[in-house]
Amino acid sequence: MRITQLRDFLAVVDAGSIRGAARALEVTQPAITRSIRQLEAELQAKLLERSGRGVLPTANGKAFLLRARAVYLEMQRMREEQAQLAGSSPGSVAFGASPQAMIHLVPQALEQFRRQHPQADVRIVDGLAHVLLPQLRAGSLDFVIGSRPQDKLDARFTYQPLFTNQIVVGARRGHALRHAKSLAELTDAQWVIFTPSGWAGAVIPEIFVKNGLQPPKSVVRSDSYVAFLSILAATEMVAPLSRMLLQQPLARSFFEEFKLKERLPEFSIGLFRLADSPATPVATDLAAAMRSAARRLTFKRQ
Repeated sequence: MRITQLRDFLAVVDAGSIRGAARALEVTQPAITRSIRQLEAELQAKLLERSGRGVLPTANGKAFLLRARAVYLEMQRMREEQAQLAGSSPGSVAFGASPQAMIHLVPQALEQFRRQHPQADVRIVDGLAHVLLPQLRAGSLDFVIGSRPQDKLDARFTYQPLFTNQIVVGARRGHALRHAKSLAELTDAQWVIFTPSGWAGAVIPEIFVKNGLQPPKSVVRSDSYVAFLSILAATEMVAPLSRMLLQQPLARSFFEEFKLKERLPEFSIGLFRLADSPATPVATDLAAAMRSAARRLTFKRQ
């Protein structure tokens, strides 16, 4: 099995056609067809089939796809690592980060990283861990910065805590309920909550129930963090926010924290890596910059 066969197979799956794969790889269609047939002959399995929607993987092809993509990306990473070590390539790194990490860590870490690698190609993917970890497992991301899932962590990942953040309740500055002292005073309030697609967490109403209160009846859920903050800044809604967000000068100009008697939960933000896949030098340096930014953030809060 050759790496070019994996490349061709993945290109056909991604393009949905032999023609599209040939165009993307700048090779002839017969060359792609021959490569796929040789791969299928070696595996003794049919991997692709034509349908009304184009060329799709068979059941065997779907199973092979997951491993093929992981192997191909790992081979690419090996080549890139050698090029970085030889000094012939500035390198590239792709990582995912949650909104909290984007706000508190990524700008400072990139500033440090750029001094080391001014020409490295950097790709950032926004999202929560439950969305980003499958991409890390598939090999398309070098690491992920986000909250650790409540369930047991997959053994294929390692997790290093970077900082903790506390949930608070807040709203736009000058809100009519800004002097509220307890959750009980907010049961009739209108709430907006950041709940990304696929996220099973339920900070509200869970916090109310744990404190023996009826949960709010008026709740708007947003899977966009930008929309969530925009709605909060422009309406009479209240929301669960992170305390560290409200420590940012820009955020303080729009929002203020309610000083409630209840202490709301804390959550941890950390660095996820693949347990059995060593990082390239460039990815290692960017991960180190993330840890350094986290230490400065923790020191600043003390």
